[in-house]
Amino acid sequence: QQLEAVQAWLLDIGSALCAPRGENHGGTLQARKLQRTKGVTHSDVMAVETYIDRADAQVSELRNFILPGGTPAAAALQVARTVCRRAERRVWPLLLADHGDHVIGIFLNRLSDYLFVAARVEARIAGATEKHYRIERKIDRWQRKVMDM
Repeated sequence: QQLEAVQAWLLDIGSALCAPRGENHGGTLQARKLQRTKGVTHSDVMAVETYIDRADAQVSELRNFILPGGTPAAAALQVARTVCRRAERRVWPLLLADHGDHVIGIFLNRLSDYLFVAARVEARIAGATEKHYRIERKIDRWQRKVMDM
């Protein structure tokens, strides 16, 4: 259900970016195009925050970076997270130039965090172990380590 809600929000974001809301963006023609979508709001951001909190309670606290993967579904969620981060970076210049509401950028930021935690939950449910990535200081050099945790 959560991922379906995310998909609906993403369609609304796409609609809002292609036909921005607000006074400076085309009046009645744009308003008609947007009648069936609601965009995203601060309450939607709070809903994603709730999703993050619920998912975070199901996994162990992170003390190191983890390598993405675990299961095909978890890996797909990690790819979605990466795409979401890229979208966030590309959307902010549009938002700062007043081509949309800033809440879209905030939403995308929180959504990428949700996708990260959702991937961790998926891997845990499937019984996959997380691979922690660390850099440890050795006598005269740094050494990278990947460890099952």
